[in-house]
Amino acid sequence: MNANRLLAAIAGLIALVYVLASSIFVVDQRNFAVVFAFGQIVRVIEQPGLQLKYPAPFENVRFFDRRILTIDTPEAERFITSEKKKSLG
Repeated sequence: MNANRLLAAIAGLIALVYVLASSIFVVDQRNFAVVFAFGQIVRVIEQPGLQLKYPAPFENVRFFDRRILTIDTPEAERFITSEKKKSLG
């Protein structure tokens, strides 16, 4: 009987750790987070810091970069025409 209680306590502790770990996430200052519930957008978090959500099967989070990423090269203006010739835009 004692072993059953110990196993139940360990299983309960593991389940609690899983729920807490899947309910907490951190938004970096260079990102923003979009929280989805069953595929629908629930909220957009723009403030950095520790955030809470429902556990993993109910809500998911995707992070997006808020920085503007550009490529500045002289070759960026070139393109290939339908005659397979290089041209400047």
